[in-house]
Amino acid sequence: MAPAPGLPVGSGGTTIEKGIPMIKPLAVLTGLLLSGTAYAQDIKLKPLIDARLRYEHDDQAGIALPADALTLRVRAGGEATSGDWSALVEGEGTLSIVNDYNDGTNGKTAYPNVIDPPNLELNRAQIRFAPKGGLAITAGRQRLEIADQRFVGPAGFRQNEQTFDAVRLQYNPPKGVVADFTYAWSDRTVNGRNGTGARPRSIGGDNVFAVLGWRFKPGTLTGFAYLVDQETDQNGAAVQGFRLSSQTYGARFAGAAPLGKDIKLGYIASWARQSDYHRNPNDYAATYWLGEATLSAKAFTLTGGYEVLGADKGVALTSVQTPLASFFKWNGWAGKFNPTPPNGLRDAYATAGYGWKNVGPLDALGLSATIPSLPQRSPGPALWRRVRPRADRQAQALRLRRPLRALQRRCVRDGYRQGLAAAGLGAVTLAPITPSPRPCAGGHRPRRLSKRLMFGGQTPRGPRHKAGVTE
Repeated sequence: MAPAPGLPVGSGGTTIEKGIPMIKPLAVLTGLLLSGTAYAQDIKLKPLIDARLRYEHDDQAGIALPADALTLRVRAGGEATSGDWSALVEGEGTLSIVNDYNDGTNGKTAYPNVIDPPNLELNRAQIRFAPKGGLAITAGRQRLEIADQRFVGPAGFRQNEQTFDAVRLQYNPPKGVVADFTYAWSDRTVNGRNGTGARPRSIGGDNVFAVLGWRFKPGTLTGFAYLVDQETDQNGAAVQGFRLSSQTYGARFAGAAPLGKDIKLGYIASWARQSDYHRNPNDYAATYWLGEATLSAKAFTLTGGYEVLGADKGVALTSVQTPLASFFKWNGWAGKFNPTPPNGLRDAYATAGYGWKNVGPLDALGLSATIPSLPQRSPGPALWRRVRPRADRQAQALRLRRPLRALQRRCVRDGYRQGLAAAGLGAVTLAPITPSPRPCAGGHRPRRLSKRLMFGGQTPRGPRHKAGVTE
């Protein structure tokens, strides 16, 4: 549906942000705007409306029925601004129009998971103080998009947004030192208000996210610390036996350099070390690193990268874990690798895209395609990972015929069945296989495990994958 004239279209849907003429302070807002000058200033009110309709199809081997999910998400609220102060309130509702899918709370286990349950809740409620000079302090339920969202993000692909009850201080001048410090005591998950058990509505804990950097001509160099404390759900039950609590310390460099007229090279490098934190009973340490380059020429972009989520002992939840990340941005269409497998993940990816600006009523329109990584060894000795491209399946089947035959010769019957079931996954983890004195029975080509078709969401940066619970 096209917006009314003069109302811009936002990235998540149609966003109306049309200012209403200045009015005198209202008594109901004076308690929120306690600045010394707030009473003498006018208050500007701005309505916030965001709507997104999306269809998702998911067909997985081993699950009886394919999933079809047609959902509509609507966010509505308002923001009041007076001088350096502002107050924002926003509600969120998700309607399931076609609900032939397992949303994680409805018990429809005959369908694959599509974690977009019907929902109605308070999405954001915050107060913000933002004087001139790049300083901003925000308190309340808010959206957190920290750095590249690899460790902390709003999970924007899902219909129900992940928000945090937190206090955040940001200092972001045009040059020099940049800082971002957050203390969050509650994570409001994508599972919505009916979330419970393994998919809780909220998770409490003492989370600290800190980023300190220096901005100069080649780019921005930052050091970061993410102390993730996944303690208890809304009912007081321990989340994964406290084993998702971790502390991650690392550094990141991101920048861009011109190569010619309308040609630019962007680059990102990141390294971190993660270990157990707070009440986590696991004793582990694992390494994360990422390298990425992007070539831009006018409206065309080409991106290539390589990411490693390392592991320690090959035991569950002793690899690099990112429970608060925006998973789809990093883990692609498969929706299968959260938490990270015991032996970690490696991901090589390439993406090509083209964009248009001011297309009819739209601010921008983009088209992109991603090439998944080829078979490779993962960080752990017991992890074998293969990504099957969604395009040109026949060529991929020929490319993988020899590795699959080698796997058949090495496995026992149970191991062979496991290998066939996993071979169609984007990325898989297999336990060490004991060679059999005789070849396994069978020999037919494995069935493709997952096929997804989605509309109305964001495009992943690469063919990234995850295990277990989907975002």
